[in-house]
Amino acid sequence: MDGLRSWRGLALWMGLILLAGASPALADGGGMISASCLKCHNDYKDKANVVGGEFQSLSNQAKSIQVEVGDRNEVIKFNDNTKVENVPALKELKKPVPVMVYFEQQGSDRVATLVKAKPVIKVPEAQQLSVQQVQELMTKSPEQGKYLLVDSRPPAHYQEGHLAGAINMPFGNMPDMMDKLPKDKSTLLVFYCGGFR
Repeated sequence: MDGLRSWRGLALWMGLILLAGASPALADGGGMISASCLKCHNDYKDKANVVGGEFQSLSNQAKSIQVEVGDRNEVIKFNDNTKVENVPALKELKKPVPVMVYFEQQGSDRVATLVKAKPVIKVPEAQQLSVQQVQELMTKSPEQGKYLLVDSRPPAHYQEGHLAGAINMPFGNMPDMMDKLPKDKSTLLVFYCGGFR
C-alpha cells in the first residue's frame, strides 16, 4: 500500500510539474506566436507580450477575444483603450483573420493594448496577370521578355519549390531588399505568393 501511495504522489507531482511548464513563455509574460505566423514573422519568435494566430471569437460581455495559437485558444481581454489596426473596430474582426495581439499583464489577465489584423491586400485588376499570361511570359527568358519574377513567400516555401528564374523577396522583408530589383524601371515585375486576404 505504501508503494502505491508513493507512485500516486510521484504521479501527482509529475503532473503538477508538467502543468507548470506547459506554457513557460506566458508564465514569464512572454508572447505566443503560432507556427504559421512565424513563417513570415520570424522576428516575433522571442517577442514578449504578444499573441499571434487566427482570430476565433469576440465576447462583448466578457470583454475578451480568443486567438487560436497552434492547437489551443488563448484568451485576451480588451478595454476602451485597446487600439485596433487594419479593421475599423474590434467588432469587425471576422474568423479566421490572422492577428497579432499586443498585451499588458494585469494581475492574472492579459489585456490587449493593440489588436493588429492582417491587412486586406487589394491589387487593381489591371495590375493582375492570369496564370496563362505568366506562362506565356515565361516562354521567353527574363532578358528577352524584360521581366522579373518575384516570389514573395517565406524562404522555406521558396526553397520547397518556385517558378524558374524567380528571386525570393518575402513580403515582410521587402523594404530591406529593394536592391534585388532591377535598375531598369521598364522591367515588368511579376510578384506572386501563396494567396492573400
